[in-house]
Amino acid sequence: MLMIKITKTGFQSVLLSSVFLGLVSCGTSQHTDFLNELENESALEEVEQTNAAYYSCDQKPLVVYFHGDKANIFWQQKNYHLTQVTGESGSLFLGEELSFWVQGGHGRLEFYNMANFRCQLLHIES
Repeated sequence: MLMIKITKTGFQSVLLSSVFLGLVSCGTSQHTDFLNELENESALEEVEQTNAAYYSCDQKPLVVYFHGDKANIFWQQKNYHLTQVTGESGSLFLGEELSFWVQGGHGRLEFYNMANFRCQLLHIES
């Protein structure tokens, strides 16, 4: 008989990742649309790779596609386009309604209406 011991923290991580991936998979057509849009933009042709980063921001899923100095954020069933600006530490991306700062595995999503969320990186796909 094989016994597996799962810690509470490990179980919570697996559960959070499963819920996050389930929610993210609901919007796959939006993700495909964004990737198709990137292929059509001549300004981005020099950049060879788009990375998808999956975050949990105050226990809500956030997906960020990084492509050169551009980022596309999917948050609460909305799509936001951002551009990277020079920052002192980490990377700062600005858009019309929000900003996203990221350094290492942590980030902060801030809306200009003063709402902000602390984010934790779950995983990256290249």
